[in-house]
Amino acid sequence: MTDFPSTRGTYVLLLHLDADQTLLMGRLGRLSFPKGGYLYVGSARGPGGLRARLMHHLKPPATPHWHIDWFRQAAKVCGIWWGETLDRAECDWVQILLNLKDVRVLHKGAGASDCVRGCPAHLLFSGKMEGQPSWRRLFEEFNAQLPDLNLHCWGDHCP
Repeated sequence: MTDFPSTRGTYVLLLHLDADQTLLMGRLGRLSFPKGGYLYVGSARGPGGLRARLMHHLKPPATPHWHIDWFRQAAKVCGIWWGETLDRAECDWVQILLNLKDVRVLHKGAGASDCVRGCPAHLLFSGKMEGQPSWRRLFEEFNAQLPDLNLHCWGDHCP
């Protein structure tokens, strides 16, 4: 598929639901998600770094553990943005994304069960993606907020 680095880093999964869904999300219970685009922000700090974590997300989840694993049972990964960072940057990235047009929280706590800074969620809704900024435009807007980071993109929606 691709050769992600084995270093530590932070990433955003670009996900798409083809239809409205009600999904079991672990301890959050059953939640409703409308058809459209989603962004999940996470970090890769363990053995294998970004390569191990991103390859995990690209495979169908066999046994869901994290909220994103539950969500991935219905959603397709259509792209990934990542940067090699030693710091825990996912909460900063969530705040940047929430300041972009049409990105919002649908369910408090979704994707943020291990968040230590109190983010409202790490799984964000980015709209129906019809008549709204494309993934490419979102990438450019997001990347502009991180001028000191060499942000990478994987998937068909890369600039």
